[in-house]
Amino acid sequence: MQHRPGTVTEYLEGNPDIEVIRLPTATPEAGAVEEYWHQTERDMLVSEYYATVVHMRRAMSEYFRTGRP
Repeated sequence: MQHRPGTVTEYLEGNPDIEVIRLPTATPEAGAVEEYWHQTERDMLVSEYYATVVHMRRAMSEYFRTGRP
């Protein structure tokens, strides 16, 4: 677990029925969501300019709403 605030660690320790599976570091191919975000980054951020964060947020909302990638 890369990010582990005390509350998460305490919760996991108090719930032995939850199995934590530790993935090797630097293996984004191990997680499907990593490929999803990589595709999103290519589609939304490469060669694109957003005047404000609000414009980028709206474009990303539309991107996800339309079912892409």
